[in-house]
Amino acid sequence: MLVVDSTRTDGGKGEPTFYTKTYKYDKGDTEVSQVNWMLEFQEGDYKGVIVPYNVHYRFTSDAEGNTIWNFSQYQYEYKNATRIRQVVEFYAEQMEVVSPDWPMKWPDDGNVVPELLARILQKKRYVRTFGKDGWISDMEVDSTIKAPAPVVDNAPIPTEEKVKTEEPTPFDAVEETADGDWFD
Repeated sequence: MLVVDSTRTDGGKGEPTFYTKTYKYDKGDTEVSQVNWMLEFQEGDYKGVIVPYNVHYRFTSDAEGNTIWNFSQYQYEYKNATRIRQVVEFYAEQMEVVSPDWPMKWPDDGNVVPELLARILQKKRYVRTFGKDGWISDMEVDSTIKAPAPVVDNAPIPTEEKVKTEEPTPFDAVEETADGDWFD
């Protein structure tokens, strides 16, 4: 699968953006900003089908006008903070589009989704996903698919050579389980 788009304004025809949703809990309502990243199947029976992957929008500005994470180390380390860890895992580890080596200026409108989408499309990171009950519950970068090297104007992309081990991972050779299915 490959990220091909994101949530957009104007019914999907406008600018890439995040949206805010109110969740109702016993202790009160909570507003959460989030982005749906559109993942497209690249092969197989579902080739061309696009499914959303929901990630919280946890960004803000620092004093110098740069984009930073909008949560504390304490919140990140809290055992139930799965959605905060998902944010870091998706943007920094899987898509590799947020890092101190590749800073991002904070836009006046507070919407960094257009920049994130541009970076994700440039990186062209193929992923394998695991789904259950109609939702993507896990994702990993598929290093077996080699994408062409991205070309970025005026912004160097940090590169890192990764050593492929011959040891199998939990994701190798898994096509179907009782709990869900793997999709490429």
